[in-house]
Amino acid sequence: MPSGIVYVIAEFSLHSARVVAAGRPTAESVLDAFLDDFLPRVGLGHLTGPPRVVPCGAEPPPVLTDPWRTWAQAAAATLVIFDDEPACDDAVAAPPPGPAADHLAPVAVLPAERTGIIEYLSGPDSGFAHPLPIGAWTMGRTPAADIALADPYLSRELLTLHNAPSGIQVSESGGMRSIPLAATAAVTAFGSTAARLIPPQTLSHTGQSTTTAPVGWPRIATVARPRAPSWLMYAAPIAIGIALAVFTQMWMFLLFSISGPVTAGIMYLTGRNRYRRDVLRACRDYRAAVRDCLRRLAESNQQALDAVHRRRLTGGETTIGLGSALLPGGVRDIPITAQETTASATEDPLALAERRQLDEHLSAGAQFGQRHYSAADTVPVIIDLTLQRLQVEGPLVQVAAVLRALLSQLTSRGLAIQLTTAQLLTVCPELAALPLTAPDEEEFVEVTGRPAADAGQQLEVQIGPGGDRGRSVETWLLRVSDDGAARLQVPAQAPEDLPRPLTGEIEPTRMRPERFLALNRAWQPPLPDWQQECTLGELLDGQEHPGGTADAAGDRSAVPLGRGPGGAALIDLFASGPHALLAGTTGSGKSVLLQTWIASLAARFSSAELRFVLIDFKGGAAFAPFSAFAHTDAVVSNLDPAAGMRTLRNLGAEILRRERLLAEHGAADIEAFNSGAGRKTPVQPLPRLVVIIDEFHALITEHPAGTEVLESLTAVGRSLGIHVVLATQRPAGIVTPRMKANINLRIALRVRDGVDSREVIECEDAAAIPPEQPGLGFLSDGGAPVPFRTATIDITADEAGAQTDAAGAGGGEAEHCEVQWTRLGDGPSAPRGVTAGCVRLRFVPPPQPPALTVSALADASLEAARRLPAPHTVIPPPLPVRAADDGDPALLGILDFPDDGVSEPWRYDPGRDGSVIITGGSGAGATSVLLRCGQAAAAHGKSVIMLSSGPPSASAVAGSQFVTFSHDHPWTLEYLLALFDLGAFNPAGVCLCIDDYEALTARHETSRRLDRLAQLLTAGGAAAPMFVVVAGRRFLHSPIAARAATRIVFPTNDAQDSLHYGLPAGRFAGVWPPGRAVVLGPVARSQPAPANAREGVAVQFVEPDTDPPVGGQMDEADLIGQMGRAGRAGQASRADQVSTVGPGGCDIGGFQRTAAGAVSFSLGQGPLGEDIIWAPDVDGPALTVRGPAELCHPLLADLAQPPADGQSPEVMALIDAHEADPAAAARAASAQYLAISYPLTAQLPYSSPLGAVTKTGPQLLLGLRQPAELAALGMRDLPLPPAGWAWFVSGSLALPVDVRSAAGQESEIVS
Repeated sequence: MPSGIVYVIAEFSLHSARVVAAGRPTAESVLDAFLDDFLPRVGLGHLTGPPRVVPCGAEPPPVLTDPWRTWAQAAAATLVIFDDEPACDDAVAAPPPGPAADHLAPVAVLPAERTGIIEYLSGPDSGFAHPLPIGAWTMGRTPAADIALADPYLSRELLTLHNAPSGIQVSESGGMRSIPLAATAAVTAFGSTAARLIPPQTLSHTGQSTTTAPVGWPRIATVARPRAPSWLMYAAPIAIGIALAVFTQMWMFLLFSISGPVTAGIMYLTGRNRYRRDVLRACRDYRAAVRDCLRRLAESNQQALDAVHRRRLTGGETTIGLGSALLPGGVRDIPITAQETTASATEDPLALAERRQLDEHLSAGAQFGQRHYSAADTVPVIIDLTLQRLQVEGPLVQVAAVLRALLSQLTSRGLAIQLTTAQLLTVCPELAALPLTAPDEEEFVEVTGRPAADAGQQLEVQIGPGGDRGRSVETWLLRVSDDGAARLQVPAQAPEDLPRPLTGEIEPTRMRPERFLALNRAWQPPLPDWQQECTLGELLDGQEHPGGTADAAGDRSAVPLGRGPGGAALIDLFASGPHALLAGTTGSGKSVLLQTWIASLAARFSSAELRFVLIDFKGGAAFAPFSAFAHTDAVVSNLDPAAGMRTLRNLGAEILRRERLLAEHGAADIEAFNSGAGRKTPVQPLPRLVVIIDEFHALITEHPAGTEVLESLTAVGRSLGIHVVLATQRPAGIVTPRMKANINLRIALRVRDGVDSREVIECEDAAAIPPEQPGLGFLSDGGAPVPFRTATIDITADEAGAQTDAAGAGGGEAEHCEVQWTRLGDGPSAPRGVTAGCVRLRFVPPPQPPALTVSALADASLEAARRLPAPHTVIPPPLPVRAADDGDPALLGILDFPDDGVSEPWRYDPGRDGSVIITGGSGAGATSVLLRCGQAAAAHGKSVIMLSSGPPSASAVAGSQFVTFSHDHPWTLEYLLALFDLGAFNPAGVCLCIDDYEALTARHETSRRLDRLAQLLTAGGAAAPMFVVVAGRRFLHSPIAARAATRIVFPTNDAQDSLHYGLPAGRFAGVWPPGRAVVLGPVARSQPAPANAREGVAVQFVEPDTDPPVGGQMDEADLIGQMGRAGRAGQASRADQVSTVGPGGCDIGGFQRTAAGAVSFSLGQGPLGEDIIWAPDVDGPALTVRGPAELCHPLLADLAQPPADGQSPEVMALIDAHEADPAAAARAASAQYLAISYPLTAQLPYSSPLGAVTKTGPQLLLGLRQPAELAALGMRDLPLPPAGWAWFVSGSLALPVDVRSAAGQESEIVS
């Protein structure tokens, strides 16, 4: 909903709030509802007069009867002023009754009168002053105070101040304090506000000259130092005395020689004492002179301070704040400077005394040459901004507060200000209140600003003389920190007329936005009409209906994108392109421009004439609303990392398709093809394809191989009707020279620097676009760049629907809406803690035309598309996360051929696809694919045998052709291999499915069964069955894998591992759903693109049909029984290979003879329900049964009966042959067919004739429990059979047999 900033000015207070309301009520009704709720809640309910309502920053200004949407869009802010002006124009005359705060005014407008003035130097009210009240008065931060300040650090309890001749007495919670007022101004603090109280007697001083004469530093008197006697005065008398004593022999002359040196020494000592007295006298006089100098210096400094406090600033003079400064005047003729101090000077006591005085009294301050200037604290820091420049750096909020205070001081004196950087209006929108300078202004202050070099929420602002005067001026630097502390850096220089600030901490002056707006009523002219916000609906008014068609595409290929200085900004992608480059930094309006461009093209062309492929690599939110358009072929985002490259490959396939179409019909380009010239048979026209890529750099960074496809698109796109729009933040290094050579249409929104701007439009204009005007940019189609402002379009239809409903109802019915407001500025510290409110407004909306929205365009395009033929799909739908089963068991999944632009179902064909290897990462659905392949093989008439690491269960997979064996039972592989050795299976009709080949290898690693399995699977021709194997990476180098025609690779844990599977690096980048893999083999080469064979084809597999088992855990016998029942119908028994038993068959344990004379002995049933028989004519005449007697006796009981005629039996059984007597053994050995039994641990006697007979036939091994028992029998490679089962071993053949029926036990393997 539209919102606006409203400033309420009344009774020395300014309140600000953001008002949000529906766009259809009038501005007057919204503001009235807001004021009715706002004023009482902030303590202004007593205001009854009508206020003045001023729209700021609008030309022409809106009127109150305009809709609130129009008012909020036109006015930068709204001033609501409750006028309460004084009767006279003199703001400092004797104040009338009432709060003194009503007479608040800028410092410069207060005339010099006989009353005192309170001036605020720092804090929220800095830059303001008011007359000093008479008698007792109060100060606080509530409207009840006589002086109401906006300082949040003031106590809620009012301060009471009493005027007295000696000063002002302040009563506060901590007690009483006195502010003396003599002949000078006094500076004190109230909360965080520094205030200066100027006595009435000082106001008559004009303060235009603060020149102070320097004070001369006294010179110390000169005292001559005593000279030491010459050495001659000591040597000459001694030499003469010695000579006279030698020549005259009168030794008295020696006394004469001593008198000379004694006299010289006495004279020297006397001179030194006199020198000491003179030095002390000189130092005493010097100290007295220094004290007098310091007294005069203090008076001079006080005069300088008084002068600067009384000074009325003129011109560009501006107070920055309070800090340390060098006072003018100072001390001249400093006798000794730091440069003149030498080692010899330190030996002179007068020089030392002079140096001590200088160090003691002139250490504070600064010295320039032989002139010293004193330093003072809490001095107003004044800068002349018409002669000097001030640079302010720091956080946005702090810099903006300082900037407002400085500019208010300048505007209060009528000095013109020029804002040369529009970016400042983002930080301080209230700066729009400043008057603009005319080009012929003689003197003005120039304000520039830009984000700081370290980015973040930092700002640099420079204020100084404008025009030629500002080229070479002195610059001061003010750095403000987050907590409000500031440090000023100035060049070292002697003060002249004004105090010269020192580098160091200062208390800067600040101002709130409300105060600034109260002072500056001259509003900045609005932006030009073409820079104002506009909607696409306004640009399309009067044109053809969205989604319609026109006579000639050339008349309407230029679509409106926004407004420029010359009117609507039209952009012709087809004629001026054929491709476009869009650059703009974050927040510049790229996504809005692309949305408007898409909507404008969709409104001009039908879905049969234009198609969109939208690629958004920043989440897809910008293009998601356009997926409902009939024009949109696909919307792709970076949420699916592989989708971006897949889309580019699909576009490559579309290039080839269009090239083939144009070549088949002899057309040079798309215009010739669509015109149909020279063709007798009509052909459906080709629509133009517009490919829009937002955040192009992210796409290329993630998929570098896509650069080649895009270069091909830009090279041949014009003739094929394919147009590319590349949007990026920084095109340098991303858009290749080959692309640029074919991109003629350039659009530059706000970019980061001039280099990026030159990269796009060959000039730096785009770098100077203010950030607060998103959508402002430059358009170039090969000529000079043209500025324009992007139009907008509503994405949602909520408010548009409300307008349509109101228009349909005639606009005469009353409606209700909410007017919401949020307090700005003080926030929780506002009076009574009020921060927000809401009021219900009743209004009668005027009739409005329906707004143009994305949803409206989508509906129009879909309605028009119903009358048009279905277009060709350029980007096939992505593979589904779950592939649906269409009821065809041969369907394995859906194949995606991005380089061919098609998606096809994969129906398994044994003649084409052959054997299959499934490999890759674990947990992605390899076992499910194995089952589905088995089902597909069964659909082609194959008998499916599965070796699985789970428990064997025929019901785990639907279909009676499935038989499942478990890796956990090694005997199953032995049995399976034996069936193939017997020829019970036709290898050409069998599909062997092996799950987890590594687990199978680990279970049989010490036996020859793996070699036998490898020989079976690698046998050539029809001797080898088809197989589907799930195995790891190492299996790919085995001979079995070499025979497989198809390889299925599931995603690996590391994307780079794809190299080990013969795939390119990164083939599995992104997130692959379960059941998705890459297939290599004949089916991948079904499409002509060479990349299909090199990179494989992605496939989404169909989940297998399952019939989960019902009930609890089944024992081994139950599972084996299920396998037998499942496979009995399709498997041939061994009895069928030997002969056919006659009518009636044979019972277990009995001989039967067929009509042909063949003899067979039924031993039991195999796992598949087949009869396991001993055929003496095939297996050998002697059957050796080894096992416990309780198992052997029932099996051979019938054969053990002697014949009735007493002759030698044809068939004989000898039980416990190891204990038989030699006669019985001999009689048994003479039988034609013999069956003997003895325990596993027993041996036949060495001389028994049965020893040779047992080597002529098979063995039946019963009751095996330990592998060692088999090893003792020489059958180490044979695994243990199931519990209760036996091994029938005939030559190299071993078959498991269930003999429980013959042994008198209950057997469940019964048909």
